[in-house]
Order: sequence, then structure tokens, then C-alpha cells
Amino acid sequence: MIKQDTPQPTSSDQRGAQLGLFALCLAHVVIWTLVPSLTYPSVPRDTVEGIAWGKLWQLGYDKHPPLAPWLSAFVTDLFGSVGWPVYLASQLCIALTFWAVWSLAKTLLVTPWRAFAAVLLLEGVAFFNASNAFNSTSFILNPNVVMLPTWAMLCLTVHRAILAPDAWRWSHAGLWAGLAVLAKYETGILFVVLAIVLVATREGRRSLSSRGFYVGVLVSVLVVMPHLVWLAQHDFLPVKYALGRLDTEALPGVPRHGANHPVYQPLLFLRSQIGYTLPAALLFLILKRRRQAFDRHDFNHVFALSLALGPLIVAMLFGFATRANLVTAWGFPFYSLAGIALVLFYVPEVDKQRIARLGAAVVALTLALVLRHAWNFHQRPWDEATFPYEPLLDHVTQTWDSQHPGAPLRFVGGDRWTVAGMVSYSKAGLIPFFGTDAGGNPWLNEGDVRTAGAVFVHPLSQQPNGEALIRSLRARFPALTGEETIDMAPLSKAAQPPIRLWIGYLPPGQ
Repeated sequence: MIKQDTPQPTSSDQRGAQLGLFALCLAHVVIWTLVPSLTYPSVPRDTVEGIAWGKLWQLGYDKHPPLAPWLSAFVTDLFGSVGWPVYLASQLCIALTFWAVWSLAKTLLVTPWRAFAAVLLLEGVAFFNASNAFNSTSFILNPNVVMLPTWAMLCLTVHRAILAPDAWRWSHAGLWAGLAVLAKYETGILFVVLAIVLVATREGRRSLSSRGFYVGVLVSVLVVMPHLVWLAQHDFLPVKYALGRLDTEALPGVPRHGANHPVYQPLLFLRSQIGYTLPAALLFLILKRRRQAFDRHDFNHVFALSLALGPLIVAMLFGFATRANLVTAWGFPFYSLAGIALVLFYVPEVDKQRIARLGAAVVALTLALVLRHAWNFHQRPWDEATFPYEPLLDHVTQTWDSQHPGAPLRFVGGDRWTVAGMVSYSKAGLIPFFGTDAGGNPWLNEGDVRTAGAVFVHPLSQQPNGEALIRSLRARFPALTGEETIDMAPLSKAAQPPIRLWIGYLPPGQ
């Protein structure tokens, strides 16, 4: 709702802020697509796993729902290259998130410069660019990154549907709700927060009584239904994986007394989230601040505060109640509305001069992050991004072809990440066989593997349990032959030890 004393935006301000948003999105996409493309010789393992999954075009996979793998495979196949297309798709997800936040901020904050400031602050959230931890950057196209736009769009469409409830708006919200579930099951946290908003506010309760709300629920169910059927048919594999990630007893390197303490995991999670959002807090200090009163009767106030803080609070309460392991990367989608809440409650006015100062700080931060990333990778390359997938694939394929002319290699199995990388870089449509149990690979039949033959690969250098997996493969496939151990150099000019790999060949017709 627009306050009586709020100055109405001029057309010049609107155009200026829109141009600023376009420039921000363009610069972000270009910079953070180029940085990993120019520094990473190989694609990191979460992304090659997604590409390998996506090439199978299943309705679900053994660890996650299908949206991120589908997107990974689609852009890789579309451009015929492994690397920059997935980095580009990842940054387009960020740009869509920025647009959704901007669209919502224009309603909640009224003036375009305040809305633009809310988006600019997100550049200070480490999940949106290059963080200290490689696994928590926006470079890696995985379910965490795909949650960013699906959560932001869901917040935008639900806000619109609550204020003007009809079947069309709730259908949009239902579509994004379904897509958010297909991105990652963690979306349940957002559903809890939105449900509280619906029940606790007058506007929310009014929308619950409208027919449009139930149309939206139906749309979301229809979007998710094929995946739900797949889950039922495949013993709920990814659900079991997600539940396993919550088990602190299984965490390596976590002190037993700490893992069992009811506040240990939630406080550890909170500490990590503070670290990832601290740059945004420092950017916020650049703006002129004056605290605005929170009005619990103002729906916009309740919505902004609930969505800015609610996911973090729900996650921590869940951790307190269950003593579950709270993974740092789960915080990826929590903060898209943080900038809106800060500006709404602490920054009543933003003009071009303050935006210019904030923009300059964002440019300086981005430059510092780029230089730090390039320097860190040059000094100590990330093992995941230097793994020689293509040379290994060439070696395996040539050996197979020489041993079995006329029988093309179809299956490659063994270590998950090595297999995923080989499948991702393959032009021949290889099918992955992760681990030693066909039950964890619902897209294949072990009989087909024995008939067509396969190559099994496992790295030994950094795998203390590697011999156990190899023994398991030998027991499962007694016909393994031509076993070899090779050393391959990482794709890096830095001093990195060679990667030792065991390779076994299962002849066709077994």
C-alpha cells in the first residue's frame, strides 16, 4: 500500500532504475560466465553430475528431482559444448532472480531507486557470485542455483495472487510452486513460511477462501505429478538420499559430542550464513538509514519480513528439533528478499547519488572477488575443476575399441564423479553406472550392462576406500578383464600430483 507521504516516482526515475537493473544483470551474467569459463579447465563435479543425469532425460534421479539436470543437459546439448553453456545458464538463473526481486520490490518499496537498491544489495550475498567455498558459488549449475529463480518467482506470484486472488494469478503461483519442488525438495521450507503468511494475515485468509487458490494448488500438483509417480515407482530414492543428508551421526570429521548437542548444528549453520551475507550487510551501511516502524497490520510489511527471515528461522528450528545436519549450501535461496526487507524498514529514501555510491561499491566488490578467485585458483587450483575427464575418456575409449572392435562402448561405471565427467564429455551418449549397485541407477538394467559390456573406473589417489569398491566390482562382475592402473596429470600448470586411476573392462556378452 502506498503511503500518503511517499513521493510518486517520475518517469525519469523509472527509466533510470530500469536501465540500472538491465546493466546490472548484463554485467553479472557476462562477468560470472567468463570467470569460470576462462579459469576452469574442467567442469566441477556437481555440474558434470547434473549433465550426466540430464542426458538420460528421466523424471527423477537417485539424489535430486529433475529440473536442474534437465536444464544442464539442455544447454549443453543446445550449444554442443561442456563448460560455458552451463555457466551461462547458471547466471541467467541469477538474472531471473534479480528481475523477480525487482518486480516485487517495485510494489513493496514503491520508488524505483529503492527497488534497485534492494537488488544491488544481493550482490553482497556470496551465494550469488564467487564465495570462499567453491561448492557454494553460483558457477555450479545445480539444484541450489535453480532454487534461486524458482523461489523468487514463487514469492512474486504468491504476493500478487494474495492481493488480487483469481484463478489466473494463482495458476502462475502454482506453476512456480511445482517448478520449485522439481528444483529441490528443500522448497518445503518456503512452503512452511508461505503457509504461515496465508493463515496469519487477513489478506492470506481471504485468498484461501477463493476458488483461485485451489486452482493454483491443482496446477502445482499437475506439474509435480509425473515426478511423484516416478518416486513411487523407484522406492523414493532421492527422498531417502535427502533424509540421509540430515544424519549428523554419519558426518565425517564432526565431533560426536558436538554433533549430538541440540544447538551445535543450528548455530554452526547460522555462523556460516552470517559469513555468506556479511558483504551485503557492509554494502547496506553505505545507504542512509533511518529505522521505519514495523506495522503488523500492513500485509506488505508482514510478507517482506516473513520471507526475508522465515526460511532461516524455519531451518534452524528444524535443526534444534531434530539435531539434523544443516548443510551450508541450503542457505542459497534464503536471502533473495533480504534486500527488500532492509530497504523497506531502514531506508526511506534512495536517490541517484546514493545509488551511485552503492553501485561503485558493488563494482569494487565484484572486481575484488574476480581477482581473488583468479589468484586463488592460480595459486592452488581446485581439484574438481582440473580433473582430466577428456583425456581419461579418450584413453578408455581407445582401449575399448581396440579390444572390442564393432561393439561400441555404451556403459561406464565406478566412482560417481569420474563417471559423471566422462559421460558429460562423451559425444557417444554413454550411460552412467554409479557405484556398484544397479538399484541406485534406476535408468539402467544390469542385464543390459552385462550384455553390452562396460568400463569401470575408480580414482585411487584420494580414495582410502577405493580398494573396497574395486573388490566389490570384481565380486559382482567376475568377468572383469584387462585391469590397469594409470596415472594422469591434472589439467593445470600448477604443481599438482598425478591422479592414479584403476580401470577394469567388462567384455560384452556376460
